[in-house]
Amino acid sequence: MGSSAKRKREKQKDFQKPKLKVGKARAKADNFTNTSFRSKAITLTTQSLHTTAPSTTYLFTHHLSLLTHHNATTRRESLSYLKTHLPAALSVTPSTTPNAISNLPTTSSLIASLLPLILDPSASVRAQLLTLLAHLPHTHLTLHTRKILLFVNSAMTHISSDIRMDSTKFLDWLLGASGEEVFSAGGWGVCLRGLCGCLGFGGAAGGGSSVIVPKVQDGKLALPHLAVLTNVKLPSRSNVYASLGLFDMLGSVSKGGVLPEADPEDRDSRIRYLIDGAGRGVFDSLVLGLGRLKKGGGEMGRAAGKALVILKAVDSEVVVE
Repeated sequence: MGSSAKRKREKQKDFQKPKLKVGKARAKADNFTNTSFRSKAITLTTQSLHTTAPSTTYLFTHHLSLLTHHNATTRRESLSYLKTHLPAALSVTPSTTPNAISNLPTTSSLIASLLPLILDPSASVRAQLLTLLAHLPHTHLTLHTRKILLFVNSAMTHISSDIRMDSTKFLDWLLGASGEEVFSAGGWGVCLRGLCGCLGFGGAAGGGSSVIVPKVQDGKLALPHLAVLTNVKLPSRSNVYASLGLFDMLGSVSKGGVLPEADPEDRDSRIRYLIDGAGRGVFDSLVLGLGRLKKGGGEMGRAAGKALVILKAVDSEVVVE
């Protein structure tokens, strides 16, 4: 009987509510496991122990390398950093400031990293690039105008309509930065053909006169191109001694001893190019297309009229041979 009563009392303990006393902790369960631990130090494998911040040179190099990152946000943020810090750094020279920033990226490496982004598929990256270029000192870009123009021309003939749309924004920036010197090394005729393509004027490349005029609802797309077309005008200077070939590069003479047709650079050569040369098809396409856009009226018609006045004035000029 005694052992039976003992077992009965032990079973009843499981259903009895324990009496708690003030100041005493609750009794731990029989299956309690202590999981607490103490550590004197926590070690991070990537923890940096350097007390100085990364150098400016390192940061510029780092952000330039991120311009080829697969993520568009990363490319845009790196351009934003360069826009904030690079223009001021480039304007500082050792002769004016003893503590000038040294070992900055060269202009050639900078241009080589930035120009491919003119063809970037992300619109936000292209917009950030345009802002950065507008903040850079113009003196650092003068020697690279031809290379910049090559990427702009590639953008004007790109398969993506968004990239073609933004191409004239970069051309407008380049014209504002370099003025008439933009086409001093050539590329004016190619640029006119590219603008014809952006405006939707067909037949320019083949010399025909067929024109695809943009629809009225697409006027907002054509307006930026028309504004830039007005600025791609004839230069004010002329080179009456161009036929003598005094300033041609060595090796430009053909086997027959005749100078090849050079890319039109001065005012007279561009007029001949449009009226009697290889650019006659471009000229006819522009005149026909702009005339149709002018008839549409509105803001687009006024912009087309301004460009048309400049083109028609070319036909009335007399070129002295």
